[in-house]
This record gives sequence, C-alpha cells and structure tokens, in this order.
Amino acid sequence: MRPPLNPPPPEQRRQIYAVARQLHMSIADEYGRPRMELRGENCALPEASWTADQIVLWRISDALNPSMQLDATVLERVLLKTVQINPPSTTLKLLVRCNLALSVHSRLHQTGRIVSHTIFTQVLRLIDEIDDLAWDLVDGHVPWWYSLTVPFQALRTLLAMDT
Repeated sequence: MRPPLNPPPPEQRRQIYAVARQLHMSIADEYGRPRMELRGENCALPEASWTADQIVLWRISDALNPSMQLDATVLERVLLKTVQINPPSTTLKLLVRCNLALSVHSRLHQTGRIVSHTIFTQVLRLIDEIDDLAWDLVDGHVPWWYSLTVPFQALRTLLAMDT
C-alpha cells in the first residue's frame, strides 16, 4: 500500500484517530467484547479542536474499559459528572454524552448497589432528554441506527430500574 500523496496535517490525524478509537471503545463495551489494544500507538488526543467537555467525555469513555474494576462509589461520581457536563452544542455530542451516562449507569447497576435518589432522578431527567433528542434525530432524517441507539439503551435502563 502506497502512502497518500498529501497526508493530512497532524491535528486532523489526531481527530481521525480519536473518533475511530472512541467508536471502537463504544462498540466493544456495548457488546461486552474486549477492546483491541494497539501496540506502539503514539497518537495523542486532538489539541486545538476539542473542547474541555469533549476531553472529559473521552476520559469517561476510556474509564469504562471492562478491564478496569471501578467500585460503585466511583461509578456514581462518574455518572453525576457525565450528566452535569454542559449540554453540548450539537445533537451528536449530546448523543455521546447520553450514551456514556447510560453506560455508566449500566455498570453501576451491575454492582448490585441501590442508587441514591439523586442518581435515580438524574437518570430519569437524562432519559427525558433522550426522548427529545430522539425526536430531533427523526425530524432531521438521520439514519435509523443513530435514532434508535440511545433510546434503546434508555429503555434497557428503565427495565433494569424496574427489576
């Protein structure tokens, strides 16, 4: 394979790498599969183009690695931090935030700990936000897999809360 004639600038390569790794982490976590570890990876996070909230979301996603054993107290703090992130400016960023928060809640539920009223209320507010988000996605005619991913996870969360 020949290298591209005009390779992208370093910041754009960082963005591409970060998005690809984020998608890989999300898919691996969602399906309970181990993450693929790249040996010798040397690509840093984007420096100039990411907001502080995007970097926080990245770190939260990285902390959800199934190989990391987080206790319920840490997961509660991470969940509250995720929910309290300033509402992102785009629907996609909001989708990522909601998806991460529900993933953290799922891990918290797996510990068997009964969540506090504060956590319960925050998750219900988040699910209400997801309902609005889903309708925005449908109105925007985005592909169905974007429109259904987070609402499906919200439904799973509600079912888990009911049991």
